[in-house]
Amino acid sequence: MQRVFEASNGIEAHLVKHWLDASRIPCEVRGEYLQGALGELPVGSLVALWVEDHQAEQARGVIAEWFAAAPDEDAA
Repeated sequence: MQRVFEASNGIEAHLVKHWLDASRIPCEVRGEYLQGALGELPVGSLVALWVEDHQAEQARGVIAEWFAAAPDEDAA
């Protein structure tokens, strides 16, 4: 399996996971329960999405499309 996305938090990870699921790319969210131990662990790169090796490039493309379609915060 390959890591294809590092999320800021569990909510972002599950949003992207649902987008991948809708694109028929199964994935796993790993590390979301580590956020409760932030006092003892280095912050960052705790929550990530993992997919099978043969679907990694396709998943990265779907994620890139999702973020490209997101509204620009500066435009608000």
